[in-house]
Amino acid sequence: MGILEWSISARDPLIYFAMCLSIPSMALYIAEIVTILRHKQFHNSFYSLFIIRAIPDLLYVLDSFYGYRLPILFGSVLYPVYSLLPNWMICLVFFLTGYTFQANNLATAFILLNRLTAITLPLMHERLWRKFLPLVAIVVFCVPICSNWVMFKSEGILQKENPNNSADQSLLLYEAGDAPFLNYLNYMDAASSVIFMSVCFLINIVALTAYKRHKNKCALNPDSSDQLERKLFIYALATFSGHALIACLFIGTYIATNSQNMPMAMAMYAHYPWVMDTGSVVLSSWLLLWAGDSFRQQLMKDYRIARIRCDTRATNNQPLLNKSYEYHQVDLRQENAYTNFMCLSPSTFKVFVAQFVKIKHIEFEQKGCVKMYKDATKEDWTNSEDNAFYGPYVVSTEFVRTLLNLGKLRLSSVRVYAAAPETDGQVQPNVYKFPVQSFAKLFLNEELSDEEALKVLFKLDKLQIVGVDELGPNFETFLNLNAKEVEVVDKWKF
Repeated sequence: MGILEWSISARDPLIYFAMCLSIPSMALYIAEIVTILRHKQFHNSFYSLFIIRAIPDLLYVLDSFYGYRLPILFGSVLYPVYSLLPNWMICLVFFLTGYTFQANNLATAFILLNRLTAITLPLMHERLWRKFLPLVAIVVFCVPICSNWVMFKSEGILQKENPNNSADQSLLLYEAGDAPFLNYLNYMDAASSVIFMSVCFLINIVALTAYKRHKNKCALNPDSSDQLERKLFIYALATFSGHALIACLFIGTYIATNSQNMPMAMAMYAHYPWVMDTGSVVLSSWLLLWAGDSFRQQLMKDYRIARIRCDTRATNNQPLLNKSYEYHQVDLRQENAYTNFMCLSPSTFKVFVAQFVKIKHIEFEQKGCVKMYKDATKEDWTNSEDNAFYGPYVVSTEFVRTLLNLGKLRLSSVRVYAAAPETDGQVQPNVYKFPVQSFAKLFLNEELSDEEALKVLFKLDKLQIVGVDELGPNFETFLNLNAKEVEVVDKWKF
């Protein structure tokens, strides 16, 4: 048995396989749309385009169940129902097949354009897309109508695939006669596939070139913004690859049909469900969970809240629990809502960094890991009703260096562990004129000139050293920080 014969014979199992892919993906797709609509932090151009593309994606799956999968699998059961359908409801299957495919192509092209402008025009990107999103929606939803409305002129029929075989009562929705409108639909889908892939390949080439030349990096966290843009760009490329696979399927079907190669055409139709599902709803929905870390966290949080609410209703007769303190640690070294906000624009970066003048306590636990607190007495917890910027905030030494250079580092207490200092080797005591120079060298491995040091307000009330035995020759340099109070703590007792 050749591959064509196997594909034709495996049509029904492939449909079941496609259903296993599409049903959970549709559920996830809908959950993602609800999460985007509920939370304003996701009301941006990328997620708007995601929803625009999700609509034809979901319509395609419903159309595929209505016009292909269910009639093929359960034709004998559905025939009495489908035989009562008016002609326009059969033609609707043909219309939605072409409409959803072409709308998906347009939406995917716009998503690639969105990623291109995010790389090349980062400051104007959102403002530009916010202005043109209504026009984009009109193009995606209305242009395919112009090329597919003629399908309602066709004469739809119900055709049993094997009328003489009582064991196989598969039902096909087809066009009467020579099927001129279905031939037109195949031609339009193939032509739009060629145009779609050509345009998207050009966009991808320009975007890849621009991405290599201009990597957007957030000044506060060099890796966070670049990682987010890279993931979203990979998401756009991956979903384009899925739609390109669908386009190749339509082109192959058109070539096989026109050349009267019916075994090839039937094999193409057999693979149609799982290829369409994978290229549309599967990749678009599941890859978003990988690309958007903050979005994934919010989606999981929404699910947990819904479950807790159900539990609360079931136990509403129990006494209320006392208010407790919650741990509010935020890791600014990773992508989250905070770092996403900081990287939106230079203005949001300045707004966020300005808040760090309130930070009074800093803790150097290990190299590359620093914790910052608003109040040294609230290091590990904060009142759930009074959590305004207390922390702790886990940051990198580059973050602290940025605050220092911007004059936003106003510390009153420092705790340092023996393994934390960034400097390599011994720092000679009494080399630096100002305490902040010793601080920058010890903890940031940075040399500050006297002129730069004069611009920094640095007065420590307390210095706590954990594990002084491991500090070695740099202990005396710590004293040059001129803290009013120095406390030495055994690391085994801390």
